[in-house]
Amino acid sequence: MSEIDNTEELRRLTKPYCWGGFLMLAIAVIVPLAALFIPWIPNGDTQAVWFQRSGAVTTVFSLLAATLSISASRNLFKPGTWGSLYAINVLAEYQPNLDRIERISFFLTLVGTLIWGYGDIPFRYV
Repeated sequence: MSEIDNTEELRRLTKPYCWGGFLMLAIAVIVPLAALFIPWIPNGDTQAVWFQRSGAVTTVFSLLAATLSISASRNLFKPGTWGSLYAINVLAEYQPNLDRIERISFFLTLVGTLIWGYGDIPFRYV
C-alpha cells in the first residue's frame, strides 16, 4: 500500500473515525438514560435489571469509541517509524478530538461497569 501524501485525503479518511467515536460515546450515554425513562422492559424483567443490563451496552460502546480513536491515531503515525509530514499535520489537527474521545471513553467504561455490576442496588432504596 502506498503512503498517502495528500492532506485532504488524510482528513477525509480520519474524519469518520472521529465522528464514529463521538457517535459511540453518544450511544453509550443514551442507553442507560433510555433504560431509566423509556418503558421498553421485556416481560418478566424489572426496571432495575433492565438498567443494570444497560451498563454492559455502555461499556461496550465506550470501548468501541476508544478503539476508533486509537485506530485513527495509528493510521496517521506509527511510533518508531518515519512519519509523513502530511499525516503528522493531520494528526496534530485531530489529536485534541481523539484525546477527548479517549478520556470520555475511559470515564464511561468505568461508569458502565459500575452500572453493569451494581445498577440494581439504587432501585432497592427508591
